[in-house]
Amino acid sequence: MDLSQEIFQLIGKPEDEKLEYKSVLPPARSIGQMISAFANSQGGIIILGVSESQGQITVNGLSEDFNANSVTHKAIDLLVPKPIVNYQYVVYHSKKVYAIKVEKSDLPVLMEGKEYIRQGETIIQKNFSKTSSRPSPVPIVNQLTQRLNNFRENSTSAKTKFIEHYQSVLNIISDLGNLLYPNSPTTPQDDIEKVLQIRHLYAHRNGIVDEKFLQFYTGQYNVNDEHQLSISELLNHFLYLSETVDRLDKAAIQKYQLVTLN
Repeated sequence: MDLSQEIFQLIGKPEDEKLEYKSVLPPARSIGQMISAFANSQGGIIILGVSESQGQITVNGLSEDFNANSVTHKAIDLLVPKPIVNYQYVVYHSKKVYAIKVEKSDLPVLMEGKEYIRQGETIIQKNFSKTSSRPSPVPIVNQLTQRLNNFRENSTSAKTKFIEHYQSVLNIISDLGNLLYPNSPTTPQDDIEKVLQIRHLYAHRNGIVDEKFLQFYTGQYNVNDEHQLSISELLNHFLYLSETVDRLDKAAIQKYQLVTLN
């Protein structure tokens, strides 16, 4: 099937449920998610080498050095069952773009056991439920849980894995409850609290403060002091890092037209 005529008619139209532009070649997993989403919706076309920003569509082309065929093969191999997919380079006004046409599937097409669908211009994981947890006695745990769930929407797979890691830590803190902070979450405890400091202690010379550490915490410690971190302080660091990752992720999505998950 030659896609040239269809691609000529599509380039210039805005993205929608059946059309996706990408300025560069995404990884195989990202292409697999897009193919799964189109196959499980109304079908559609992915055009690589084209970008859309603030309503402006730009055709930069995609070099054959990227081996788009090979990456697309890998993406399709990740899918079960394999949908009907046609793909090829198309020359558009002296620039080569790469088109992937996905037919609507009668059966759910899964990638790594997950089903994706198109919702407008967005890819979402079907039947995905946000992490739920009972209210924690520590207010910042509840705040972080809500923030992480909000950050998950329209994220790259890399940020999603980051969020899942932090949510697992929050679950541990909530589940251990009384053991971690029998009196107050702001007071370091001697037993289970020390287990949570292992990562920190290994990162900072087994928890013993040195001169390099003092460069960042002037006046707070002395050389050879044992460093301690309360649960409240730990969670505040998590909050800062999660917000930073969210800002970086949003900037990368806008600049590089990255695939996002809901």
